[in-house]
Amino acid sequence: MTASRPLRLLIYGSCVSRDALGATPDPRIDLVGYYARSGMASAFASAPVAGVALDGIDSAFQRRMVAADGGKSLAAALTREDFDILLHDPMRRLST
Repeated sequence: MTASRPLRLLIYGSCVSRDALGATPDPRIDLVGYYARSGMASAFASAPVAGVALDGIDSAFQRRMVAADGGKSLAAALTREDFDILLHDPMRRLST
């Protein structure tokens, strides 16, 4: 980060970290990517998932997350190096 450019942040994990950024927007931080709802085993699997029916998913956010996971795009995002910080937020779902 320099005075002329915001800190570029890539988040892989839960919405907790992403939502915290939205609560008080900070011009010094640029969220360049957000990957959620994808376990490491799936995110780094070797082959993209073919034939996922995204049309049946009502939420635009959920469609984006399923498409990113199915397309295995996290690994490519990590190699682009267009971020300064990778925030890995492995939020676990607690059973009720």
